[in-house]
Amino acid sequence: MARLRIRIELDLRGREIPVDTIASFAFATSIFLVTLSRDIGLEISPGRWVAGQFGKAALRFTAEFLGAITAGQTEALQGAFLRQTPLRLPTVANLLDLATAIEPEEAIGFGLYAADEDAAPSQWLVLTRAGAGAARSGIDTLLEANAAETVVLPPGLLEPAGSQWTFGAGLEAQSEGAPLVELRDLAARVAKVETVAAAADARSAQLDRERIPAIEERVGGIEASLKKMLAHIDEFCESVSARFGMAPPAPVEREPEVPQSWLAPWMLWAAAGVLLVTALAGLYIYSEGERPPEPVPAAISTEPPAAPDPAPPAEPSAAEPEPAEAAPPLETAAAQGVRVTLAATADSWMTVFTDGEKTLSRLLPAGDEVSFEGRDELRIRLGVPDGVTITWNGRPLEPVAPRSGVRMWRFTRGGYEDVPVTFPIRD
Repeated sequence: MARLRIRIELDLRGREIPVDTIASFAFATSIFLVTLSRDIGLEISPGRWVAGQFGKAALRFTAEFLGAITAGQTEALQGAFLRQTPLRLPTVANLLDLATAIEPEEAIGFGLYAADEDAAPSQWLVLTRAGAGAARSGIDTLLEANAAETVVLPPGLLEPAGSQWTFGAGLEAQSEGAPLVELRDLAARVAKVETVAAAADARSAQLDRERIPAIEERVGGIEASLKKMLAHIDEFCESVSARFGMAPPAPVEREPEVPQSWLAPWMLWAAAGVLLVTALAGLYIYSEGERPPEPVPAAISTEPPAAPDPAPPAEPSAAEPEPAEAAPPLETAAAQGVRVTLAATADSWMTVFTDGEKTLSRLLPAGDEVSFEGRDELRIRLGVPDGVTITWNGRPLEPVAPRSGVRMWRFTRGGYEDVPVTFPIRD
């Protein structure tokens, strides 16, 4: 049975890739492979793209199509990367979008397998930011004219990999029996990891904010107690000195050197006591700082509620019919804040900023509906905007034209506007 697979690797020159970039790249790769499959005649349902043979460095995996495949479709897939198989313009645009995950000196490698039984690709092609940027304007112009047109990949977009790239290193030693993950699920799993990590960071910061005032209060109390204790020690020392005739008759200037008579045994014991108390106080502060503050029970009022002021007598007036309730005007809804609802008809990556803070970045699956609220402003970025219906403060927005590309909106109490998206995306 024929196999349809391609190796995809990011050469990041040692740079660590952020978690949200991994999720968005996996999702963008899934979209590109789905549109590519349709162009070469593959049945996406029940077939599906899965990922396996993950590399330890950066982001490296083998994408393979599980489903009915013919030898001609395998050749068509390879021909698409070798500028032989025509592709629809949205598919080419989806390929260009992958380059937003890398820096100018980095690259994405596509490995082509010569035979089904090969353990490693026989040929590597490289996509760079420069190559994608050079092709972007021409593809966008063609998309605006006729999105249904088919073209081969632009010249120079994918170049043969040179010796400066390290694609495929150690791939032969990897086992093909490792578990496979659907590309769509991979994006969702990475996004879940990012959400859990963000929640843990927020909880840790909240605990720190709760602990610091309590610790400062305890430290202040301990400092006051130490001052009182030292004052008592001074009084004790003076009384002992006077009793044994060691106190001077009148205050005189002391020499820089401490007289040997001052180092009496009882003074050494007193100094040792001060050091011991200080050490115990430090240990107490450290141990108390590791514990979360105890919850303070809410005070319960035992006083009866105050009687309301008597209402002034109503003046007699002619009976008037009660007006019917009217829908709140736009100004009333806007005064309450900003509310945006997203209803997905297709899978789309979404990133949400609430009042200037990034609050969410995850996959919005087809069929899901979510709502977000902000006090003054919401900014929402969508990877597949034509697959999402947007409602702002109860009013639906006009549908987005069926075209690939990331879109972003800024919603306020008084209106909304498009926000240009620059690449690479850095939040």
